[in-house]
Amino acid sequence: MEWLRRVVSEILERGDDPVVLSTGKTPSGPIHIGSERELFMCDSMRRLLEEKGKRVRFLFIVDSFDPFKSVPAGLQVPESFKEHIGKPLCDVPDPFGECHNSYAEHFAEEFLEVQDKLGVSPEVIYAHQLYTGEEMKSAIRTVLRKLELLQEIRSKYVFAPEEGSQEWVPVMVVCERCGMLAPKIAGEVRPNRISFFNLDEDLVEYRCNACGYRGSVEVSKGRIKLSWRVDWAAKWAIFKVTCEPAGKDHCVKGGAYDMGLEVSQRIFGYRGPIKVPYEWLTLEGKAMKTHKGITFTPAEWLSVAPPEVMRFMILSVDPMRHISFSPLKIPDLVDSFDRLERIFFDAEAPSEAED
Repeated sequence: MEWLRRVVSEILERGDDPVVLSTGKTPSGPIHIGSERELFMCDSMRRLLEEKGKRVRFLFIVDSFDPFKSVPAGLQVPESFKEHIGKPLCDVPDPFGECHNSYAEHFAEEFLEVQDKLGVSPEVIYAHQLYTGEEMKSAIRTVLRKLELLQEIRSKYVFAPEEGSQEWVPVMVVCERCGMLAPKIAGEVRPNRISFFNLDEDLVEYRCNACGYRGSVEVSKGRIKLSWRVDWAAKWAIFKVTCEPAGKDHCVKGGAYDMGLEVSQRIFGYRGPIKVPYEWLTLEGKAMKTHKGITFTPAEWLSVAPPEVMRFMILSVDPMRHISFSPLKIPDLVDSFDRLERIFFDAEAPSEAED
């Protein structure tokens, strides 16, 4: 666990009070156990920091305002359900009836309701609710005020922009007529980006790419969202995040995390969190992908194995080593955990190599 001691030491050197640990997930479908890696990492930091007398806030942000991009493979829904593609996840109905208020809530709560059993109790924040608050509204205004600088920053990290970097505006609007945020047109996601803004009047104008509606809304009242890289940095600044783990794909040099840090510092005036990269947890050698239906959820794990064994499987491996998981390995994992427990309680002696 050298990585854990190193990160905790770096956190302590920052002197944040409270320390804010953050992670999150887009509830685009069933949330798989790979997401537990972030949660267990943050929870382990929390435990060590609290042992050292630090106040800690541990956040889990449900990105419920993200657009619904596709129906996950294997999800049995009527063909008509595809009409919701492009709407915010919080506006998409529960695909299983009325057990939850929305698609986003159904899959988020399915994941969150088992976290106590896994020994994890984060503070849950839904992004669509966050976007109604003044802090996020202020972040949107800051982005528009510093748009030219933001376009300059983006050009350093995104080498094949979907639009000319000087035209790119990372601010989207939910259409007041059809409810679309980022409709899919001819197989391509086309966000409803704003076309004009006047901060003196607190107004933005947009054209919906789905129905063609042209409208204007006040920033204070409209349903407006930042593009994900800028959204990420805005949340870091709002919550003063000390540390946030992220997958290796985002943490590569010059990747999304590095862009987020520069946006956080130069646009929002916050130094940003400590970056802790981690490798993926694969299922039968395949990367788990919600949209492809390649998942194994925490609830499925708990139906066949104790929660402590999942924590053992994930935390016994350095974050930068990938974990190859197969349900067929669960009996061996349980045996290994039971033996470790017996050694810990002096009921069994470790081997010479283990000692």
